Amino acid sequence: MKITDRALVQAGDRVTWGALGYIHEGIARSDPDLWDGELAVNGGIDWWANFLCAERD
Repeated sequence: MKITDRALVQAGDRVTWGALGYIHEGIARSDPDLWDGELAVNGGIDWWANFLCAERD
């Protein structure tokens, strides 16, 4: 299932975002070092501002 609203992304979703002139992909994970409920992708949160889409099985 394709997700186009970043607010609907859940842990385990494959996320695609653009940054620094490149397209990046990673798996969203719940990160205990971040605020409660915030998701990290590849260890960071820069995906949120540059979100393109996500996929869920």
